[in-house]
Amino acid sequence: MPDWLIAIVLGIVEGLTEFIPVSSTGHLIVAGDLLGWDGPVSETFEVVIQLGAILAVAVVYRERFQSFLTLDGYIGRRGHRPGQGTRVGAGAGFRGLNGLILLACSALPAAILGFIFLDPINDYLFGPTTVAIGWIVGGIALVIVERFLPSANPSEAALTAAGPSGEPVRMPEEELPDGRRRALARPRYETLDDITWRVALMIGLWQCFALWPGASRSASTIVGGMFLGVSRKAAAEFSFFAAMPILVGASALSLWSSRDVIARSDVPIFMIGLVVAFISALVAVRWFVRFVSTRTMVPFGWYRIVAGSLLLGWLAIA
Repeated sequence: MPDWLIAIVLGIVEGLTEFIPVSSTGHLIVAGDLLGWDGPVSETFEVVIQLGAILAVAVVYRERFQSFLTLDGYIGRRGHRPGQGTRVGAGAGFRGLNGLILLACSALPAAILGFIFLDPINDYLFGPTTVAIGWIVGGIALVIVERFLPSANPSEAALTAAGPSGEPVRMPEEELPDGRRRALARPRYETLDDITWRVALMIGLWQCFALWPGASRSASTIVGGMFLGVSRKAAAEFSFFAAMPILVGASALSLWSSRDVIARSDVPIFMIGLVVAFISALVAVRWFVRFVSTRTMVPFGWYRIVAGSLLLGWLAIA
């Protein structure tokens, strides 16, 4: 298969999987292995095309992203200059300088651990077997968090039961069984603007699990956010932004370390993969936000468990 076609395939894989909780790195490792795409250049390629996915988030959330660039503490207001109204601290919301501080808090733990253990991770963890294990463990975590934590989208249906004639009857909350009460419980942090620096830092600690290929950065941050009381949708959206400093830093580090092996002829292949990743990530981000607004992530959990089990079985046979 020609390199340009491999770049398109891997760009699609990266864009579609970067922000949903299935592990883009794991899928890229498996896809690259199946396509015979390996070596130092391929490893750098798989990291750098993540910039296309990051650009997609910047486009989808352009107003909020603009507030980061201008340090503007307010979004969507006309008639005031950039920087006017900048706020920092509790209640400032996920925007402007305060938003950058929250992103720094979320990126710091994984950045430190990733820098310290970069070589062991690359030498021992980047392989199909470790990816399969990461898929399975992460899938189990997704199923558990959706089963036992309060729903991020409380349903009025939890308050109703069938009456004597079969008609729906509203029940007092104190009479509901435990399962119904969990469905009514509201998250402590319902939107991005409710997230504090302490929550962002704790989510950053959860993001460290993503250093294991296959664990999934988005799954780690979303599960961590939900454990901390963040709504499913807000946790998913925060995971989009939390990816920015991590992926930009990883791409810069990978490019720098591979500067002697990347030839000028490789640049078009990199650009193809980056553009394709951008387009496919645009589709994936918009779809995923709509999905988590009304549904749980259990299907992703079972997908990971099945995919990881099949991969382990295939590796055992091969």
